[in-house]
Order: sequence, then C-alpha cells, then structure tokens
Amino acid sequence: TPELELRYKNYGAFFRGYYFYDFEVMGNDTARTPLSEAAKDQVGEKGELLDAYVWGSWDVNNKPLDVRLGNQVINWGESTFIQGGMSSINPVNVNSLRVPGAELREAIKPVPRIWASLGATDKVSVEGFYQTNWKKTIIDPVGSYFSTSDLAGDGAEKVVLGFGSYPDNPALPGTAVPKGSTREAKNGGEYGLAINYLTENATEFGFYFVNYHSRLPIISAMTGSIAGALAGDYPASARYFIEYPENIKIIGTSFNTEIGTSGISWQGELTYKIDSPLQIDDTELLLAALTPVSPALGAINQLGTFGFGQEISGYKRLDVAQIQSTVTQVFSNIMGANQLAVVGEVGFTQVIDMPSYQELRFEGPGTYTSGNPFATAAGVQPATEQKKGFATAASWGYRLLARWRYDNAFSSINLNPRIAWAHDVSGTTPGPGGNFIEGRKALSLGLNAVYLQTWSADIAYTRYMGAGRYNLLNDRDFVSFNIKTSF
Repeated sequence: TPELELRYKNYGAFFRGYYFYDFEVMGNDTARTPLSEAAKDQVGEKGELLDAYVWGSWDVNNKPLDVRLGNQVINWGESTFIQGGMSSINPVNVNSLRVPGAELREAIKPVPRIWASLGATDKVSVEGFYQTNWKKTIIDPVGSYFSTSDLAGDGAEKVVLGFGSYPDNPALPGTAVPKGSTREAKNGGEYGLAINYLTENATEFGFYFVNYHSRLPIISAMTGSIAGALAGDYPASARYFIEYPENIKIIGTSFNTEIGTSGISWQGELTYKIDSPLQIDDTELLLAALTPVSPALGAINQLGTFGFGQEISGYKRLDVAQIQSTVTQVFSNIMGANQLAVVGEVGFTQVIDMPSYQELRFEGPGTYTSGNPFATAAGVQPATEQKKGFATAASWGYRLLARWRYDNAFSSINLNPRIAWAHDVSGTTPGPGGNFIEGRKALSLGLNAVYLQTWSADIAYTRYMGAGRYNLLNDRDFVSFNIKTSF
C-alpha cells in the first residue's frame, strides 16, 4: 500500500494505492469451484488507486477553513466495530479485509467528494460534503471462500428454484431464473452536514444530517413472459436483478469523552435512518415471480399475484434507529506487559413499525424455504422455515478486543498478542448487511511481532460458531499469516 503526500505552504495533495496478487486463485487452484473472471478480478489480482485528493487551508476572518477535493474517506460518528450507523456513508471493499494483514483503511473505499470544514468558534466547527459519483460496497464474489450467496456478488448468473426439494442443477430446464441487468444508483444527490461542539470538560458532541444512496445490494424480480411459459421454460424468461435504492437519510448525534480521572474513554453514536430499504425474504420474492404460471402461489406468498412481464420490488422502506457505545481502557505494567488496551462496544438496532412475521417476512441468512406452512402442504417445499430464522424488529450484540504490548520481548522484537470476541445476543437485523444474527459468535486469537518498527509478522486464528445453520460462516474457520515491511 504505497502512499505519496505533497505539501507546499498551505496546499497539498495525497495519494494512496493498493495492489495484491493471490497465487492460488490465479493458478486456478480453487477446490471444487472454478472462479469466474469477474470473481478473480476481486480476489485473485487487483490494483487500484484509493485516496487521491488535493487540499488547502486558509484563514477566513480569523476562522480556519479546510477544503479537500477528490477521492477521500469522511470519518463521521463514533462507531468502532459495529457498522450501519454514520459509517454507512462510506462504501467498503469486503474482499480487501480477507487478505492476510489487511488494514481497515485498505477496505474503506474513498469516493469523489468535495469536503470543507470551518471553525466557526473556538468550540464549534461546521463540516459539509457533496459526493459527485456513487460507489457501491464490494461483497464477496460467487465461489470465493467467504462467499455465502450466489445471487449478488461478482460472478452471479442465476438462482435455482429448488426450494430445498432437490439439489441445485442450473442446467435442468425450468429450474433456474437468470440474473438481469443491475440498476446502479445515480451519480450526484449525496451530501451531508456535521456540526461539532467541544464543551469545557473536553467532551465533544457531533450532530449530523446525510442524504445518500444505498451502498448495499437489494434483490428484486421481473416475472417471465407468455412466450417463455408456452415454450415450457417460464423461469428462463423471468429475471432477478440487483438494485441500489436512492435517497436514504440519516439524522445522527455522537459524543466522546473521558470518564473523570479513571482513564476510561467513552464514546457513542445514535443514528436514525429515514426510508432505509430492507430486503424482503427472497423466497417470498421468487414465489411471487412464479404466480403468472401458477396463480395458486399468490395465496401462499406474502407479495400477492402478478402478471407476465411485471416488476416485483424486493424491498420495503422503513425507518431504522441504531445506538452504539464504546469504552476503552488502557492499563500500564500489567500481566508482565508494558501495556494492555481493552475495547468493548455494544450496539442495538430497532426497525420502526416493522410488519409482523405473518404480514411480511424480511430476509434472514440461511432461510431457504418459505415460512408459510401452506407452501409445505402444497408440495412447493419439503419443510417450513422456522420463525427464528427471519429478521426481527429489534436486535443487539457486542464486540470485545484486548491487546497486550510487550516491548523488547526478544532483543529488539516487540510482541503484541490479542484476542477478539463477537457475540450477537438477541434478534436478527434485516438485510442487506445486517449487524446481528441471534446466537452468532466469533473468536479470534492473534500474535503480532515487530522488529525495529520496520518488519512485522502476524499469525491469527479465527473461529465462527453459534446460530446453527443461520450462521453461514460456521464452516469457514481460518488461519492467516503475513510478513510486512514498511519504508
């Protein structure tokens, strides 16, 4: 990850690039699953320019003004591990996080924006941005190790309508619906305003308003044609497609402070999303898409009966509130270490006026059949999906991280062991990109060694557990190892 910074008086420019090459993937050494070229472009070899912006600083009536123009990341809010709040304004390349030794700054995608900050008073500053080009979050491509869906990632081609009754076989006529053209959000119309206030006791408050377009994919459908039905392969004439709804609004507030003389840092964030698009259960969507040739399915699915060549929206807009809080404590000379840093974050998500399970079911991971027992009785599927698998109005969980620092543990080598724990306690957040799946847990153990602040090596083990078949990463435990140098 090379960086270049240029400065001249009160002006400057910053550039940062990224490149990786995976010898196993590019050597076609992927067990069982050949990757498409689109998938290889994401997990095999990739190079891109990340940050690329110019900046300037001035005094306007003795008030500091800073301006940046170009590809950049804007860090608003106080989230640490839990996403979905103010961090929603920045798209993410999930694949970058899968590379051993990856850093968060390599995954958050800079986008074209103009940003400005004005120090209105000694205690108050005002920030604003306008985004000129929309960018999406890049999810795991189909067939890659961490991919959990064949519908939306790069390389997606079709969905098989087995509903758990028989093994997927896309080549079998009448069983697969092809993927249609993606509907990306428009460029422009994304902007935000922030006001920061610093109190006498060094507590900082932030107040935010943002209008943005979804970074995450929504699955919708188009029913098939009469010609397809007459030809005996109606599903092949239907389409499912990916879309990115526009004009989601966020109202938010945040704080960060120190708790007395305890040495504990405390920060938090409250956000309220207006008209957030939530994914309807994809099984309901696919059953509805079959109603032109099987009207009886109209009484079984929750979306109703549709005609030939008719679009079916895969989402419903609802307001979503999220609150999260983080505490950080640093201890010195403990457990033989020079320093121990402990970080904990808890988050809670509430969907406002979410329809009941009986009225409209929202997507939860691993829900491959309908929650309607009549679909089972009609022979459409072998079993009825349990209620606990679908999204709920309320959900919460927490994240913990402890990191020790042993200076000069071996001559000039510093050792930094760490342990991270994630637990989704209750409820399942609606997609896309929901934070919590009830019962899901993850444990990560790692050790980092640094030599003269130039060379470093890191080894880590991550285990996924809990939530049964609804945790789609339960069989994806992994070990990672990397060596780095910086100069």
